[in-house]
Amino acid sequence: MRGKSAHGEAAGSPPDGTEGPVTTAVTRRVKPGHEPFYGRFLEGINGEASRFPGHLGVDVFRPESASAGEYRIVYRFDTGEHLRAWLDSDERAGWLECAEPHVIGPMRTQFLTGLESWFTLPGRPGTPPPYKMALVTWVTIFPLITLVVVALDPLLVQLALVPRLALTTAVTVPIMTWLVMPAGDAAVARLALSHTAAGALRGGSVNRTDINPWSWSLNRGFNQAELVEGTRRQLVCSGQTAVDADGNPQHPGDMAAQLNLALDNLEAVLAGAGMTLTNLVRLNAYTTDVDAYLEHSAIISDRRDGARCATTLLGVARLARPELLVELEATAAD
Repeated sequence: MRGKSAHGEAAGSPPDGTEGPVTTAVTRRVKPGHEPFYGRFLEGINGEASRFPGHLGVDVFRPESASAGEYRIVYRFDTGEHLRAWLDSDERAGWLECAEPHVIGPMRTQFLTGLESWFTLPGRPGTPPPYKMALVTWVTIFPLITLVVVALDPLLVQLALVPRLALTTAVTVPIMTWLVMPAGDAAVARLALSHTAAGALRGGSVNRTDINPWSWSLNRGFNQAELVEGTRRQLVCSGQTAVDADGNPQHPGDMAAQLNLALDNLEAVLAGAGMTLTNLVRLNAYTTDVDAYLEHSAIISDRRDGARCATTLLGVARLARPELLVELEATAAD
């Protein structure tokens, strides 16, 4: 099994023919309690990547807490061709297969080139403030240009101003592209981003803290509340029920089947925003048969790989169509 299609979705594709350094940032959510296994996986796959031609380095940004759960791994290669060779390799595919029992949802991949890789990582809202990007860029370029000017001045002193500047920049740009930027990606990103963003680099785009003054709800698969910080996007979903693509109710009288189809429809809505069921921060259920819902409610927990969120269960006299037994109303964030 080869390539990204087997294990997740990629934003764009590796830039073929790119001569300068290329960065790919991979994001994965790890199942609670599986962190040690995933840590060993990272050691193995990163060691494998280091043996491929053009590998310039890798940085791992771990979650601050188990509830955050998202790991970001940033790989740097010298060209798009070498990056593609790694991404399409059987070695990488084999390691990703090993990781599947320990992760939730699809893998997300973003490809960056040039200065973009200094200031952008997946899951962050845009870029840092312009003044901060300008300051970091100046702090990097000023000493470099100073050294180049001092080194070349004796050789160029007889030239006119414009040719002298042309030669100076012709030397500076390759040094910046192939030496300074690959070496400084992670350090400059941490310097450029604010305290909150830096925390997100270490711990994922969303920091989710379970709030449970009492423990009884944990055994029933939900939290009393969930504090969500550092969100990039929030998706508010309409209620989803057991209907087909034409809006016709399905599985009359079958609570389990209706729950599964309602979850299928909710997943389709979430996928339209690049999210999964693990992005849910609130899930409300409206049902005409509370006892039947409670009997089959484990379906929801199983479909979410045991992840919890805030929830409310309401018994109602009827839903929009009399055949419907349950409706799921969700809010998601990333």
